[in-house]
Amino acid sequence: MEPGEDQRYANIPQQLADTLTQLTDLLLGEVDLDAILNLVVSSAPSAIGAADAASITLLKTGSFETRHATSDDAREVDAVQYASGHGPCIAAAQENARHNVSLVETTPDWPEFAAAAIERGFRGVLSTPLAVGDCKLGSLNLYSRSVGEFPPVAVAAAQVLAHQASVVLANAVAYATASVLNDQLREALASRDVIGQAKGILMARERCTPDEAFDILRRGSQRTNHKLRDVAQHLVDANAASRDDG
Repeated sequence: MEPGEDQRYANIPQQLADTLTQLTDLLLGEVDLDAILNLVVSSAPSAIGAADAASITLLKTGSFETRHATSDDAREVDAVQYASGHGPCIAAAQENARHNVSLVETTPDWPEFAAAAIERGFRGVLSTPLAVGDCKLGSLNLYSRSVGEFPPVAVAAAQVLAHQASVVLANAVAYATASVLNDQLREALASRDVIGQAKGILMARERCTPDEAFDILRRGSQRTNHKLRDVAQHLVDANAASRDDG
């Protein structure tokens, strides 16, 4: 570590602890994905040290996305990697392995990424995977204009932050999925209920069986090009209105 660098990393423990506390609070609440990503990205440079910019790569089906970044330079270097299909942020996300890349004295394996990063004044990049078990979520990317290879203290801090962020992100995704499934279940139960009511009305009116009543609803749906549930709801509403008028 060069002279004067001790001070650069002196505040890491407290700043990292503050960020982890905020992430833990998010874990206990109902927050959206963007709130989590924004907290991690905005706090990463000060919580880790040596980083001048940060971004998060999200791994999607067949593609990558930077939802949040602290600077346009970081976002643009990410974009170059996505376009070329190569770079530390992609490798970290796909391989679930950390990549600590110096652009000072070595020649990186990814020339397009290296050229874009150097052009924007970056000397080093640290990409740490975001993952929970076998579930790969993306990577936390740190860009430095002051150091090439990130020192062990910064690497360790990035690992801790990435791990906690991964847990909170996975929890948010699971909560969102469960919420959608719950809404779908409620809608399905409501549809079944109104269709059952409509069948009962038809059985009484047409003196038919449950299967015959359902077939009447099905034909009405096909004829009007409306959903079966909507046809059933219209029948139930019309029946209720006729009773009120009577």
